[in-house]
Amino acid sequence: MGYRSSAVEWDMDPHLYERMVAVLLNYLHPTAHRTDGAGGDGGKDVSFPGPAGLEIFELKSFTGRMTPARRRQVKRSLDRATQLKPASWCLVLPIDFTPQEEAWFAKLTAGCDFASDYHGLTWLDAQMAQYPVISGYFLQGGADKVVELLKEVAAEQAALSAGAPDLVERLQRLARRADEIDPFYRFAFAVDHGGRISLSLVPRYAGAEKDRPIMVTTSFAFPDTPDGRQAKESLEAAIRYGSEATIPASFVTAISVDAPAGLGGEHSGAELFLKGVAVREPEFKINMVLLDPGGRHVGSLPLTVGPRTAGIAGLEATAADPTGSLRCKLRMDTESARLNLHYEIELPPRCLPALALPTVTFLSDFGSPNSFELVLESGDALMPATAIERPAMVSREYVDLVSAFQRVQHRTHTYFDLPDSLTEEDYRELIEADRLTQGEVTEGRWTRVSMTMEAGRLIELGTAGNVDLLAGEAAPILYVGEFESRIAGHRLPLGTCTQTLRSAVIENVADIRAACAVDPTQTVDVRLQPGSGDTCLLQLGEPPGFGSTTTVA
Repeated sequence: MGYRSSAVEWDMDPHLYERMVAVLLNYLHPTAHRTDGAGGDGGKDVSFPGPAGLEIFELKSFTGRMTPARRRQVKRSLDRATQLKPASWCLVLPIDFTPQEEAWFAKLTAGCDFASDYHGLTWLDAQMAQYPVISGYFLQGGADKVVELLKEVAAEQAALSAGAPDLVERLQRLARRADEIDPFYRFAFAVDHGGRISLSLVPRYAGAEKDRPIMVTTSFAFPDTPDGRQAKESLEAAIRYGSEATIPASFVTAISVDAPAGLGGEHSGAELFLKGVAVREPEFKINMVLLDPGGRHVGSLPLTVGPRTAGIAGLEATAADPTGSLRCKLRMDTESARLNLHYEIELPPRCLPALALPTVTFLSDFGSPNSFELVLESGDALMPATAIERPAMVSREYVDLVSAFQRVQHRTHTYFDLPDSLTEEDYRELIEADRLTQGEVTEGRWTRVSMTMEAGRLIELGTAGNVDLLAGEAAPILYVGEFESRIAGHRLPLGTCTQTLRSAVIENVADIRAACAVDPTQTVDVRLQPGSGDTCLLQLGEPPGFGSTTTVA
C-alpha cells in the first residue's frame, strides 16, 4: 500500500509561503476580518481585530538558522508593528529556535508593552497536518483536481438524466471530495426539478473572497437611445454605489470570468446582473423634518435606515417610515460628501390605523411650499433643507378618515388594517360609528325590531302616550339594545345604544291582543316595523333609570 506524506517542504518561494500561511491563519481565526499591509520587511503581515485590539502576525519564510541579517529583518518588522500599538505580535516562520535564538528573541521582545510570541517549524507542521487541504491546494495541484472533479459533476448530470437511483449518495461523495481540495471556497451542489446540477461557491472564512477574488472583466456598447442611456446609468450606479442593476445582453459585448476551480471562462455576451457588497451594520434611525417657508417646524417622521450596499464612490441605503408608505433611497457620495435622496409614497398604508395616523398626517403637509431635511437622532443634519416641488399627495379628508378608523377601533377594541378601498355604505357606517363614539346623536334608518315585555306593560305605554297600540296606531318608541357597525367586512360592537323610533307600529298586533285577553302579565314577543316613516335617532348608552332589556331581531 502506498503512503502519501502530508509533510511540507518549507524551502519554497517566499510569496507562496506567505499566501499559504495567511490562509492557515484565517482558518485559525474564522470570525476575524483580515487586513494586509500592516508593515514588514519584504514579508506579508497579517492582522486581525481581536477582542483586546489588533493582533499582528509577521510571516517570514526563513529556513535553517537565524543569521544576523535575518535577525535585523525581524527587528525592523517588530519596530514597525510597535507603531500600530497592537494587542499582540507573533512571528511565524519554519524554524524551531535553538536556546541561543530563544534568548535573542526574548531580549528582542522584552521591552514590548504587548504580548509577543513566535510559531516555529513544529507548530507549522502540526497545523498543516490538521488542515491538509491548504498544502494540498498550494503544493500538490489542488486547483487542477477541482477541475477534474467538475468533469465528474458533468458525468453525474448525465447519470441523473438516465435515472440512477444512487444520485444523492454520489453527489454527497463529490461534495466531500470538493470540500477537501480548495482552501478558499466550499462547493455546494443542488439539483433542480429539471435534473440540472448547479454548483455554487461559499467562502470558507471571512475574507476568503479577498484572498482569492472572483474577477469579472466586461465590455459594453451603449447606444445613444433611451434604453442605452438607462442601462449605462444603471451600470454606473452599480459600480459607484453598489446598486442592483441588470444589463441586457444586447449591451454586453464580452464577459471574461476568472474564478476558482476552472469555473471562469470567456463569453461573447449575456445578460449581466450586478449587486453591490452588503454593508454589515445594524439598522439606525433618522428623522425627516418638515419646515414651512419661514423655516419653522411643521412635523417630523422617523425613518429606519436598513440594508446598505457599497461601491467605489460611496454607499446606497434604503429607509422607510414605520408603515412602509414613505420609502427612500439614499446615496452618499464620499468623494463629494453629498447625499442624494429619492422617495416614493404608496397609499393606503397596510397597517393598523393607529400606526398609520402619524404617517398620513405628516404626508398631508409633505408638499409645496414646505421643505424637508434629514436629521440624525443626535440632531445633526445629514443634508440641507430641500424644497418640495409637488403638492401633498394626502388630503386632510384622508387624515380625517384614518382618524375615524382609529377612534372607532379603539372604542370597540376591534383592530384590523386599513382597507384598500371603501364602499359608500362602508363610509356611511364609519362616519356614523365615529360620531356615536364621540357622544353625538345621529339619525339613521331602521327596518324591524323585536322586543320582549309584559303585555299589560305594552298597554300602559300606549295609554301614557294617548296612543292605542293594540289598534295598530303608530307611535314613537324608545328602544334600547346592543348596537354594532359593519365596515369593510368587519363587525364592530359599539355597545348599548338608545334608538328613538319616530314612528313604529306593532306588526303582530293580533297575537298581542290574544295574549292580553288571556293573561296581561305574561311576557310576549313584540315585533315592530316602521309606521309613517323609518327614521330614528341613535345615541350610545341608555336613558337614566332604564332597566329592561331588548334584542334586535
